[in-house]
Amino acid sequence: MFNPFSAVRTAICRAKKGGFANMGQEELLSAALQGLVKKFKIDPNMVEDICVGNVLPPGGGATLARMAAFHAGYGVIGVLCSHTVNIH
Repeated sequence: MFNPFSAVRTAICRAKKGGFANMGQEELLSAALQGLVKKFKIDPNMVEDICVGNVLPPGGGATLARMAAFHAGYGVIGVLCSHTVNIH
């Protein structure tokens, strides 16, 4: 059964030196959003809202969730609301 309040996260590695050192936040978040599609077998076009938590994102992270969602294939058809919450 699909739980609309489910969560996924990216892997953890060493800061500024690990395997994700050269990846942008949007790319990491896009992978997590694609993981939701695979895990729950959902149509990304049916998603209406995405909420992302991030600690001290550059520039306030205003577009992080939206850019990652588009990169992951969400919101291609219809309207997608997304927002990033600074959890600092």
